[in-house]
Amino acid sequence: MKLIMGTRLLAAFGLVAGFAACGDDATTPGKDGTSDATGDVTPDTRPDTTPDTTPDTTPDTTPDTTPDTTPDTQPEVDTRPDTEVVAPTCDQNGITGDATFTYNEESGYVSFGLQNADAELVLEFYDLGDGSPLSGPGDYPLGDNADDENYATCTTCGLIFTADKVYFATAGLIKVTELDEVGRIVKATLSDATFVEVTIDENTFDSTPVANGEGWCVASVAVQYEAECAADADCSGATPFCNTTDFECVGCLSNLDCTSDNPVCDGTACIAGITVCTGDDANENSDDGPKGANPIALGATVDAKICGEDGAPSGFEFDYYALTLATESNIEVTLSFTGADLDIDFYVVNDALEIVENGGASTNNPEVARVVSLAAGTYYIAVNSFAGAPTAAVAYTLNVKAFTPECTKSADCLVAGKPACDLDSLTCVVCVSDLDCTAANPVCITAEGAASSCGNIDECTGDEADLNEPNDDGIKGATAVTLPSAAIKHLICGDGAAPSAAEADYYKVTLAAASALSVKLEWMGADVDLDVVVIDATGTTVDDAATSANPEEVTATIATAGDYYIVVYSYEGAPTAAIEYTLTLAVPAP
Repeated sequence: MKLIMGTRLLAAFGLVAGFAACGDDATTPGKDGTSDATGDVTPDTRPDTTPDTTPDTTPDTTPDTTPDTTPDTQPEVDTRPDTEVVAPTCDQNGITGDATFTYNEESGYVSFGLQNADAELVLEFYDLGDGSPLSGPGDYPLGDNADDENYATCTTCGLIFTADKVYFATAGLIKVTELDEVGRIVKATLSDATFVEVTIDENTFDSTPVANGEGWCVASVAVQYEAECAADADCSGATPFCNTTDFECVGCLSNLDCTSDNPVCDGTACIAGITVCTGDDANENSDDGPKGANPIALGATVDAKICGEDGAPSGFEFDYYALTLATESNIEVTLSFTGADLDIDFYVVNDALEIVENGGASTNNPEVARVVSLAAGTYYIAVNSFAGAPTAAVAYTLNVKAFTPECTKSADCLVAGKPACDLDSLTCVVCVSDLDCTAANPVCITAEGAASSCGNIDECTGDEADLNEPNDDGIKGATAVTLPSAAIKHLICGDGAAPSAAEADYYKVTLAAASALSVKLEWMGADVDLDVVVIDATGTTVDDAATSANPEEVTATIATAGDYYIVVYSYEGAPTAAIEYTLTLAVPAP
């Protein structure tokens, strides 16, 4: 799989390290990305070996010395291969621009080229399983083998991108005279190169020449790239840090490199805080970064305001609070706010801005998070508007206090009826998983903001005839099966057009030794998708069959003797009436 390079995108940056889910760099290789290009290239200079079946109506003037006793009623058909090579046109010639270079150490992908305001030349080297073709200085031809004649399979590839077209190299020579992938240094020349206009399939990456498309020729062009830096020691002055993604010297790498006057790092420089609304609190905009954080102590309650973009998260607008702990402590942070359709979150981070606790994993109001055994030191609580905040500032209340956890493990829970420790709230609860329940009430039922309980699930009518419904909805009520066994025919419910996480049928098998376990699940009915998973006694997945196929089949490798569970569940499209299915279990012969 490939990633079509094209115009490069600036990678989004998190203002608080680790807050946002990290995405791949736009230039990260791997033919598994999506294309931002609409076209693709390939002039075909190979001989055309397809027989010419067009009738030949030109008079034959060559004497025929063989007697012809058959009347000639049809023109002769020329079946000889057409060996004429169609030369690509040169509608565009040459290219200039700033040199570019990309290297991915994990995949071995390397690309370099030239980029200007109108076009971009990218020379790519892919490792598709046999090692990268780029092994150092040397000559690297383009389009000289069958694989390199198509973008989907080429390992040495050439592309030219414009705003609305893509051109693929069918011939040429890349001569590399100097190469240091890690140091981002390359000196190379591209010569005698021809490119043809193509389209590239965004799923398969197959390149198809455009009928009557343009050609682009490059007689000779040099590419010389040397990164500005490889480490901070290579930088100085107003840009003392080395960005090791782009290998450029920048003014900051994170908010920690900034000051209270300019508390936010925008990726290259420290800037003033962000204002996206009116009526914010008194310490705006300095508290948008940790260097301007408001001090807060254990036991303190703060009333403040924060801005957010109307109906969307505000990635820049943070209120930072600095909490200094003199000794190891257990803390509880509570954030409450006023107003409908709002969601304000917070994060507890250490002095390196690494997340210690996420107080924004729900839409609760208030949001509460507990952290145990925090070592002495400085921590930050960063408040952020996630969604729905209007353009006027939103009032909130933040409280930080010490607390004594009720439990840190289930063994601490000795209260009757609450044997499990919820590691989020550090309180003893009825259950945190089905393993905490019983055969009579086998499913741990949880809901946001509500206490957990063990019970049964009954989502439709008609499955009462099932062997052990509803007790087989959890691991503790699993139906025991002795192998070898005949095919099992049962019924299961599912939500209409939605997965049913709770409505499941559990089966238990006991294996005396390591072996394989063959599972086959098939069912009746259109627009239905059932899946099956094999788990061990701790609830850990061993293997599964979770596709859209019917039947679903999997052979699980069982490493040790013991009890194992086969779980059948409805994924989607299941009607509210029960679905009939057949489950076949077997231990294949070694």
